[in-house]
Amino acid sequence: LDVDEPELKRPISGLHENHPHPDLTRHKHLVVTQTEHRPDWLADDQSAKVLADFADKAAPVLNWLNQHVGPPAT
Repeated sequence: LDVDEPELKRPISGLHENHPHPDLTRHKHLVVTQTEHRPDWLADDQSAKVLADFADKAAPVLNWLNQHVGPPAT
């Protein structure tokens, strides 16, 4: 999985010195992607499996966000 490049040059000020992920505060938003080198997968029977596999890989990120940031707005 790939995370987008941060927009800010430095972590936000005022973080606790033991903050576990200061570099993540350099992001204004977070985009997690997976590059698929064979775009033809959408046209075959494997598309549901590819998407389910990506969701499984992204689950730890989504769980962390839900726990530390809050659930997505509805």
